[in-house]
Amino acid sequence: LLPITPDKRGQTPEIAVLVLGDWQLGKKTPDYNSDVCAARIKEYMQVVKRLTENRRAHVPVREARVYCLGDMVEGELIFPGQAHRIDASLFRQVTVDGPKILQGAIYDALTLFEKVHVAWVKGNHGNIGGRSYKEMHPESNGDAMLYEIVRQRFEDEPRVAARVLCRSDSI
Repeated sequence: LLPITPDKRGQTPEIAVLVLGDWQLGKKTPDYNSDVCAARIKEYMQVVKRLTENRRAHVPVREARVYCLGDMVEGELIFPGQAHRIDASLFRQVTVDGPKILQGAIYDALTLFEKVHVAWVKGNHGNIGGRSYKEMHPESNGDAMLYEIVRQRFEDEPRVAARVLCRSDSI
């Protein structure tokens, strides 16, 4: 990544807020699938870029807060018949497509901001074990696994700060 030029204007800076959630990555409908999800997130990041550039004409915007609000993955056993309404296994949602899309969004943010803070919570679609998910360890959640994979990929990037907002099984 190329470093961005710091904005040294003396005005009080603003912070960009990016909200990501309910991707349902892996879900398949007549007008939605994993490829559509990836394209929409790419488009979202282009909108963030345009809005940030517009706002920067008036005030510095040096940092971004990225909130990942769960249900990033569709899962496989959340409701009966779900296996027939997905285009990717939970494995692919969590370890291949999800990290590629989320990591790409964070990289895009790093091209815009001096510092990117990422916070996440898990959703119910990441639950493993279907209706018996409560018998599973609370960390056994596809969203949590996706987040940890992406967090590890940015461990050596000092401009990214990532943390889990909610570790409980209450979501």
